[in-house]
Amino acid sequence: MGMFDTVLVKQSLINSLVDDEIKSALQESVEDDYYHFQTKDLENFLWHYYIEEDLKMYVSKYSLEADEDAKFGIKSVEHPKAFSENVTEYIEFYDFLGDVGENSVFITFKAHVLKGEVKSIELLNIEKTPLAQIRDDGKKSIARWEKIRADWNWKVMEFVQEFTWKLEKLIIRPLNIYQEKLRKAVMNKYPEE
Repeated sequence: MGMFDTVLVKQSLINSLVDDEIKSALQESVEDDYYHFQTKDLENFLWHYYIEEDLKMYVSKYSLEADEDAKFGIKSVEHPKAFSENVTEYIEFYDFLGDVGENSVFITFKAHVLKGEVKSIELLNIEKTPLAQIRDDGKKSIARWEKIRADWNWKVMEFVQEFTWKLEKLIIRPLNIYQEKLRKAVMNKYPEE
């Protein structure tokens, strides 16, 4: 599983880039006046990057430290927020908004950051998949699997699979156990001297 970082952006910097429907979907997960996004364009250490209203980027880093009282002997320590002067990057950050109106929505923004100063934030992409299409695709998949399961070749394949499984469980595995038992009995009968 790949790691990522969280980008927390002040609402006021995003609100003007999206319509009211998207804005209200974003606000469902707003916390302390920040919208939460993920990115893979930074360190990917599960750190939190903040884009503030003054268009400066800050980072709150986490590290692991030994702690004999903590579970597994380590604890996560959050460090104070610091200005990200070393970040010069085009950063894409995104979120899956779920069902918005008649669509399932995935949204991506792009920020240009120069030495920790945010030069621009733009809406890069809104991927809308109509919920009706998702339902239709699901129905098509169900219909396809009904045809597959009804096909004679599939039924024969399932019979062979079941037969093989029973053969393994009822004959092969017991034979392997019996073979190992015989091997151990003979080895024990003639130990190394």
